[in-house]
Amino acid sequence: MHRLKSVLLLVFIFSFLFSRGEQSVEWFSQDSLLKNGVFKNYGFVAAPKTLGIVFNNKTDKTLTYFLKINNPHINRLFVLNTKNDTLFVTGDRYQFNTRPIYFWEFIFPIQVKPNTADSLKFILQKNGENLSFHALLIAEKDTIKFMTLTYIFIAPFCLYHYFFFLVLSF
Repeated sequence: MHRLKSVLLLVFIFSFLFSRGEQSVEWFSQDSLLKNGVFKNYGFVAAPKTLGIVFNNKTDKTLTYFLKINNPHINRLFVLNTKNDTLFVTGDRYQFNTRPIYFWEFIFPIQVKPNTADSLKFILQKNGENLSFHALLIAEKDTIKFMTLTYIFIAPFCLYHYFFFLVLSF
């Protein structure tokens, strides 16, 4: 019985040590993210998670998108292109001015050249914590509508609290 425990422990140690290879990339198409986005809940994570987005521009114009990741508490977030060049480094552990667009969630501007296919990788680090987020791709024409609706919903909330502040201060 003692040998069996030793062998099982040895097998576990070897499998644990050699299973730490490169993290797999979970790929999404731009169409799936444009429609309703994707929600991921990885639970408590011990290693960074990587997701990729494939863009296809079949038009003769440069298309601009905005990727919104609605978890403002991601510790570190790296955006890499197909050559593994770092485009953005931001996160909750960095100053707010490292965000490409000053917004309480992470919003990344993405331009896709005419008649090309391209991809980006997003490495999300939140080691030892719960990692969940909703990623949504917004076309440039819908950005103003999205931002306006966001602020329309927040404005009454702010006015409500301002009203109670005034009432309670007298």
